Amino acid sequence: MSIKDKYKSRRRIQCSTMKESRSCDNTSAYYLDEIVEACLSGLKDHLNRPEMLSKLLKSYNAERTLLASEVIEKTKIVDHKIDLLSKKVEKIWADYDLGHFDPALANERIKKSEVRLKLLRNKKRHCPTCQRQFPFIPQQWQALSNT
Repeated sequence: MSIKDKYKSRRRIQCSTMKESRSCDNTSAYYLDEIVEACLSGLKDHLNRPEMLSKLLKSYNAERTLLASEVIEKTKIVDHKIDLLSKKVEKIWADYDLGHFDPALANERIKKSEVRLKLLRNKKRHCPTCQRQFPFIPQQWQALSNT
């Protein structure tokens, strides 16, 4: 479907194939606001049935749990990389102290490693945190649907 025109300040839609190539037999135009209203009222009626609301809540909570577990896993990976890089910097310092590295080479490696550490820490800081789940309850839905 695509926007056909604006008629009496209301948007109308029609079949995209009809609009673009005229190869569709469906020449009707429909008011977009009527379609939206029908969809939303149908959804509201559908969700007011307890078994459908229960299905929605289970699906919502399962998705929130999955998203939270993904964020936790990503955070663990970043933490592991930070630990490895920190150990690498400590080893470079230890090797430098023992005289195994030329000072210029050690300085260059340490700077590169510290830049990577800073990037990883910023990545961790800006990573979305696991948000506490706020499961919907039927009473909340009833209150929302009555408004």
